[in-house]
Amino acid sequence: MAPTIQKGDFLIVRDLAQGESRSLRRGDIVMFRSPNDPRRLYAKRIVALAGDEIRVEADRLLLNAHPVHEPCATWTEEAVFKVAPDYKARSPELFDVGPNIIPVDTVYVLSDNRSDGSDSRAYGSIPSSALVGRVLFTGE
Repeated sequence: MAPTIQKGDFLIVRDLAQGESRSLRRGDIVMFRSPNDPRRLYAKRIVALAGDEIRVEADRLLLNAHPVHEPCATWTEEAVFKVAPDYKARSPELFDVGPNIIPVDTVYVLSDNRSDGSDSRAYGSIPSSALVGRVLFTGE
């Protein structure tokens, strides 16, 4: 999630009560259980909610067919994209996704470091039941 969250940063996370996931908005950073290993927690940014249409084209996010301005997103020329369980070297144009409609009771998350982060491009939308909390603060 660099540059937003750096290694060694601490996070203040508010637990999501039953049904509270409906209050989440695009742009929120959430903690959730890894789809591949529920013992691991990830922090990623919500970019789409249930019913939204998402498309990622190289270094551009389209939400409901409109480009999204993302000041927190970073891309690099030489990208290593984590595709669990292994890493595969890819170029940014291979990050293309969609168009996909986000299913009910799920969110679509992306890492702020789009070139080097495991996110919904690799494991799909995150079910509300896997969401642990909303990140309220990050810092050293």
